[in-house]
Amino acid sequence: MSEQTQAPDAPGAPLSEDVLAAMRELSPEHRAVVALRFLFDYTPGEIARALDMPRGTVNSRLRRALDRLGEVLEQ
Repeated sequence: MSEQTQAPDAPGAPLSEDVLAAMRELSPEHRAVVALRFLFDYTPGEIARALDMPRGTVNSRLRRALDRLGEVLEQ
């Protein structure tokens, strides 16, 4: 069983070391949208405003980041 880490001030469940390692494989841009969405529970609209980007860009980055996380975690 892998050790789990709680993200600081995050409302979500603890993250496994495997997930943290997979997150490190993402680009900073992709990691930011994933963290805001799933660790801090921002909506895509809130992420778009926080990062000053179109909502479509947020959705695209989330999709690509989740696809990449899935690939890394399958390995």
